[in-house]
Amino acid sequence: MEKELKILILEDNPDDAELMTLSLKKGGINFSWKRVETKDAFLREFGETKWDVVLSDYTLPQFTGLEAFKLFREYGKHIPYILVTGSLNEETAVECMREGMDDYILKQSLKRLPSALMNALEKKEAEKERRIALEKLKASEERLRVITETAQDAIIYIQEKGDIHLWNKRAEEMFGYVFDEAAGKNIHKLILPERFRRDAGEGMKAFSKTGEGPLVGKTIECIALRGDGSEFPVEVSISSVKVNGKWHATGIVRDISERKNSEEKIRKQGDFLRTVFDSITHPFYVIDSHNFTVKMANAALKDKFEEGVTCYELTHNRKSPCDGKDHLCLLEEVKETKKPAMAEHTHFDAEGNAVVVEAYSHPVFDDKGEVIQIIEYTIDITERKKMEEKLKQNIDELERFNRLMVGRELKMGELKKENERLRRAMERLSGA
Repeated sequence: MEKELKILILEDNPDDAELMTLSLKKGGINFSWKRVETKDAFLREFGETKWDVVLSDYTLPQFTGLEAFKLFREYGKHIPYILVTGSLNEETAVECMREGMDDYILKQSLKRLPSALMNALEKKEAEKERRIALEKLKASEERLRVITETAQDAIIYIQEKGDIHLWNKRAEEMFGYVFDEAAGKNIHKLILPERFRRDAGEGMKAFSKTGEGPLVGKTIECIALRGDGSEFPVEVSISSVKVNGKWHATGIVRDISERKNSEEKIRKQGDFLRTVFDSITHPFYVIDSHNFTVKMANAALKDKFEEGVTCYELTHNRKSPCDGKDHLCLLEEVKETKKPAMAEHTHFDAEGNAVVVEAYSHPVFDDKGEVIQIIEYTIDITERKKMEEKLKQNIDELERFNRLMVGRELKMGELKKENERLRRAMERLSGA
């Protein structure tokens, strides 16, 4: 069913109001209506009722139809306002239309009222749609403005020839140009060092034809130029969009100076630690506690270390972890106790020679206190073990020799005593 229109009629003559409604009924319009004739009643209706249409006479006891329209407009209503009058000079009619009335109908031509009303309704509906679309556009533009102006990265929009169209606040801070200084300027001449401009210009020519290029859809690192002539590293993401048949581009630029400085510091620290690491003459390595793989090893193991090798392959020439029969598995010991451990092991060097080592293992913990890696280093004690064995042999030999010497001394003492006894005996015999 067609919606019932609510029509407010501003008319001091009840008969004229009836004639208006009769014309609308003949035009097949479904409506309800109310007539008012005073200023107070007219204004009160807009505070109490939601009307769809206003039909107004021009000549009223307290005011004119034009004055009524101006009051109506102050309420911010967006509904049809049609002037229906007995007579109206051309000058007044033009003024009313210029002020914004939707139409005017002479009372002697009321048969045109239904079509005029429907046209005005369609016009207002179209205006409403445009207004809503405009409000959405303004809201979208405001969101875009807020996003671009509060973004931590520079946002730059360029047209098909590389001229700057959008330049947000972060771009101003990053490059040292306010929007008015950057707008309309060629992006490459403004923020690229001269040595890169030729290639960039060639790329822009190709981009303007196809919307494609080696940098489109990617994030790259490059060198940018500030307004003061200083260069700095940036990370750039470029996307393309076709507007009115022409290719435009949006670039999001991030100053990565701090990141690069941090990376350089980390690199130098890494180089220093690697130098220290490799200066240790004993084998030194880090083991993943979950799968026994050696994550890194120093120069002392360079001839044996390769990615993915396990600690038992690297040092023991085994295909499985130490089982504890011959060697204590320090990794399992440290994981269980969460404390450093030490044990003597037999390892094999790059030539396959067995060497005796003291192996020291230390745990590395994660945030939850679980052992995730083991730092292990070994000290070759093969020569020490040989010397210990030789020392033991020498001590054993000395003890044996000492036992022989002690026995010899005892025997000599016994012989001396026996000789003395025999001598006294012989003396007694001689005296007899």
